[in-house]
Amino acid sequence: KKINISTAEIDVKNFKDVIKYTKPSNYKKFILNNLNSGKLTAKIDLNFDQSNNLKDYELNGKVKNLNFFFNKLDFKKTNFIFYFTQNSGELDSIRSSLDGLQINAGEIRYLKNKNYEVSGSINSDFKINESLIKNLIEINLLSQFKSYSAEGKLNNKFNVKFDHTLKVKDYNVFST
Repeated sequence: KKINISTAEIDVKNFKDVIKYTKPSNYKKFILNNLNSGKLTAKIDLNFDQSNNLKDYELNGKVKNLNFFFNKLDFKKTNFIFYFTQNSGELDSIRSSLDGLQINAGEIRYLKNKNYEVSGSINSDFKINESLIKNLIEINLLSQFKSYSAEGKLNNKFNVKFDHTLKVKDYNVFST
């Protein structure tokens, strides 16, 4: 048995109204507490077995102009295309901005087999000043400097492997 659902563009505030009636989870908590505004369109394909148990699913769509908080960072005008299945997922065409950092292009992929693997790349421009660094670093390691700033371009690639308990087994980060 199959169920296919396609949405028109949904405002994040309306999406949050629906999410509050779902089971408690970390995802629900993040959505309710950290998402501020934006638009979402989605297509959901659900496949059920003979006993009406969910066998597998596909979820894909687009997020536009999403504003949210994550780990003290205030992301603005975030856009991406998403695709998720039971064992894999990806965020593509990621663009966003936050104080001092403009993400111009990015992709994040995950694969779940016996273990988990997350990989991706992010290309960005940055311009960091003293106030931004103070917001990111709790212990002021730079107190001996009168002032500091930096700007440039970053091309980052990363790969993180987790075991079944989500303990990090291996990771690589490359920046140029």
